[in-house]
Amino acid sequence: MICEETLRQYLETPKTDYAVLLNGRWGSGKTYFVRNSMIPLAKELGLTPIYISLYGIQDINTVTRQILYSKLFAGQQWLGPAFIEPVIELIGAIPRAEKMLKAAGRAGGFFKQKTLEELNWSRNALFVDDLERMPESVDINELLGTIYSLFIDPDGAKVVFIANEEEVQSKWQTNYLRMREKVIRRIVSFSPDLRQVVESIVSDHCSNKPELMTFVQEHIDMLVGIYTKSGHNES
Repeated sequence: MICEETLRQYLETPKTDYAVLLNGRWGSGKTYFVRNSMIPLAKELGLTPIYISLYGIQDINTVTRQILYSKLFAGQQWLGPAFIEPVIELIGAIPRAEKMLKAAGRAGGFFKQKTLEELNWSRNALFVDDLERMPESVDINELLGTIYSLFIDPDGAKVVFIANEEEVQSKWQTNYLRMREKVIRRIVSFSPDLRQVVESIVSDHCSNKPELMTFVQEHIDMLVGIYTKSGHNES
């Protein structure tokens, strides 16, 4: 797959100062490809991958917080945002804890900023998915600029955005295009090998269902044809 080779070259190149965009239509299998091909490849190359989705993100602080949690608590997912943030909300509901929480919040904000600046990101590969699914109220210039200034510019972190760029341009128009020139130097079109995608999905999810695996293997051409006619194979 051409896009896989292009992304491999990017991940292997030392001291890059730019991001890459993996561009493809909704439903084309970009996320599956990243999770099952690119993240294992990053590990193989000695990089520590961090995957986040921007779907439903309401502000840029949430993005940097998710990246920071993933960095600090790698391999300890029970200590990630899914665990910590509900605890903070619960404590905040206790009146006596309000002042303590505010003070801790100020200290935590300082700690977060210092940590982001002081950690070394040169051996990290950030996969930032669903760029087009953020609310239009989020300033995309600020988002791209923040990721560039915190992760790419100082340490050369690898950053791969995953998106349907047509939808991104439709939502943010010229604002996105101006910042893209600075941050995203390469756009890689995602054209999936549908037969390989189907075989991988079946292998991952149906290994304990031999009858279903046999059915899919016998009818794989028909399944790929249906998928192609549905329009998901466009890139």
